[in-house]
Amino acid sequence: MDYFLLKQDERYTKTPFIIELAQKIDKRNINELNAHKIDDTIILNVKSEPDTCFLDIVDRQIYLTSDRLKKLLEKYESNIIFKTIPLIKTMFHFYIFPHHSFK
Repeated sequence: MDYFLLKQDERYTKTPFIIELAQKIDKRNINELNAHKIDDTIILNVKSEPDTCFLDIVDRQIYLTSDRLKKLLEKYESNIIFKTIPLIKTMFHFYIFPHHSFK
């Protein structure tokens, strides 16, 4: 059987940046023997810009695939262990509270 490596397209530089990844996932557990130590669902906050590209493969900090690609991979390799990782875009809105009282 032939194998190939799927990786993020290098042309895309504006991809989501996961905030506090090390506090959520111990990378030493990303293997077949220790996968049970990782929760089935982990919500991760990401820093992103309006033009950030959420690709089918993101591999800068940790290897992630879209749900669409996951379905395709499962057809060819049924033993892959997947974990659900929703990426939540953090948005910062600044509000100004008036310092004078309203009457």
